[in-house]
Amino acid sequence: MKLLLWSVLVSLLLAETCDPAATVPAADPATPGQWTALTDFGDNPGQLNAWLYTPAVLSEAPALVVVMHGCGQSAEEFAAATGWNKLADEGGFLLVYPEQIATNNINRCFNWFTPGDQERDAGEALSIRQMAQAVADSFAVDPGRIYATGFSAGGAMTAVMLSTYPDVFAGGAPTAGIPYGAADNLASGLAAMGGQIDKLPEEWALQVEHQLPDYEGAYPSVIIVQGRADNIVNPQNATEMLEQWGALHGIDVTTAPVNGTQDFAGNDRISLVEFADEEAQVPVRLFRVADLGHAYPIDAGDAPAQGGAPGQWTTDVDWHATYWIAHLW
Repeated sequence: MKLLLWSVLVSLLLAETCDPAATVPAADPATPGQWTALTDFGDNPGQLNAWLYTPAVLSEAPALVVVMHGCGQSAEEFAAATGWNKLADEGGFLLVYPEQIATNNINRCFNWFTPGDQERDAGEALSIRQMAQAVADSFAVDPGRIYATGFSAGGAMTAVMLSTYPDVFAGGAPTAGIPYGAADNLASGLAAMGGQIDKLPEEWALQVEHQLPDYEGAYPSVIIVQGRADNIVNPQNATEMLEQWGALHGIDVTTAPVNGTQDFAGNDRISLVEFADEEAQVPVRLFRVADLGHAYPIDAGDAPAQGGAPGQWTTDVDWHATYWIAHLW
């Protein structure tokens, strides 16, 4: 029954995102930075592959971004589609790309809904933590500038990493993601994707707090990106994530003053809401993209704020999510 449900889920995902005429260009691993397999990063209980992108010029005490692909994608395809390598070249920071394998999930989706993979120090979550730690140690990464981001299943896994390792990640950016604790099996994962899981902000916060009960540090900042026309990951999930991370930062987003704009960066398809905490910092942001389905928003081109490549999992909306995520961190 689980296999049948999962086949239905992935059929929906691929039907929504695959254009038979579209192609995803391969990442160029040779120039200007270096694309290499990351091995020997720990015992890797989740049995994931990992790739490292090192820019030609690396900053002193560089930042590190963990970038997670969606279902049916490879790390290399996702790198090319989203333009993260270009930003790393320009900013001198490191990228780690976890990659799912078919023996874990036949459709290469991260298992964000499986208890053994969404808890601290277990399964895929621990494997990703080990990747980040190995790179951080090898390159003297600034421990205050380690981030996570991803799309769809990778967006849901981003929420897992921020929730299970708030002591590691300074911030994260899920695109078409799912709030942490929304699912503990495949059936509830499907319900969550459909926007059927609704909790109070404090209930969402408890899902995260239970992972590290004695934690007294700051929780990661969050930049949520969601297409308003997404019929695979219901946009209600973005609202639930906003409530979850607002509560973790002591902000009741249902009553707190809202800042933002309906035409971010002069683009009337992009709206932004953001909330400040008691120290006037902005730890929670939500970008909504009008008329965007289940795809990663890009602005293909060579200008500084442009990037990404048209393909199966991207839509050109004249707004490059990768650029703005990186610059808001």
